[in-house]
Amino acid sequence: FRLKVGSNRICWLTGSGSLHAMLSRIRFLTCCLGALALSLPLACASSCAAKKPDGAGGADDDNDGEAQCAMQLPAAAAASAKAEAAANDAAPPLFLLIGDQGCKPGTNDDERMEKVSAALAGVAAKVKPNHIVGLGDTIYDSGAEGKFDLIKSRWYDKYPGAHEALKLPWHMVQGNHDWRSDPMTQVEFTTSSDNEGGFWEYPA
Repeated sequence: FRLKVGSNRICWLTGSGSLHAMLSRIRFLTCCLGALALSLPLACASSCAAKKPDGAGGADDDNDGEAQCAMQLPAAAAASAKAEAAANDAAPPLFLLIGDQGCKPGTNDDERMEKVSAALAGVAAKVKPNHIVGLGDTIYDSGAEGKFDLIKSRWYDKYPGAHEALKLPWHMVQGNHDWRSDPMTQVEFTTSSDNEGGFWEYPA
């Protein structure tokens, strides 16, 4: 078997002669291949150094530039792999949090609540969250009082029903006002047909 590079014969692996001679040829071939592998980064360094403008830095700068250049190929491959991995990873979920979002019905708090809802929707439209967390005191003044209609009128109509950007899963937490009557009403609302869109989720 004969190994050639171009038209130049570089060594014989087999042929006439002793086993010792053949092993010597194998060692020589190994050295040839090792030298070839080492020459690649050196060639890269030389190429980059040749492109450097004259007078740009001293000897130390030249050495640093050559060392950096020799690492360009593996560094570029690593950066490419990292970018590809980042692109393939799913984006982390975003949560929008709000607390004390309820208000007393029949008061000027209704207008304030609508302003809060509009502001929340503006933020949601900008950051595009995956979830909203309601941190409690959603139904003023004494919770749902056993009535799904109160949840619909005091939460759905004011938030997801009023703004497209708020039509997201709402993970609800109960506050002291929610507990003043029957807290189980808010739990049961989650699986009720009155939970339009299924946005209300409690337990969260």
